[in-house]
Amino acid sequence: TPNQKSLIFVANKVILDDNYNFLPQCDNLLNKIVQNNNLVLVCVKTTQDEVEEKVKKLFQQHVPALKQSHIIFYEQDGSVYNVIRQINPNMSFHSEKQTFDEVQQFIPSHLLKEPISSYFK
Repeated sequence: TPNQKSLIFVANKVILDDNYNFLPQCDNLLNKIVQNNNLVLVCVKTTQDEVEEKVKKLFQQHVPALKQSHIIFYEQDGSVYNVIRQINPNMSFHSEKQTFDEVQQFIPSHLLKEPISSYFK
């Protein structure tokens, strides 16, 4: 199909500093993401509500053009918590613990080149 969306994985250590703010060098990445209208899966290693709110606001402010974005909040042991939150005005919430592989059911299979868990090894 034309305008095929690609899937970009963004880990918190790459684009966010210790205070969960965007790093300066992220501007290019974010612009590229917006231009290509990609589906973005952001992974943040935390289960703290205030951090979740902050990350969510960051993406709403900096990447308003993203229609199809998901944030995955995951724990140190690799289990996924508050799995997918759509970043859009009608944000949907899934708040059960799941594994990376269980998360895949939320993502169209043609967008995933390899299992989600392989991105975190």
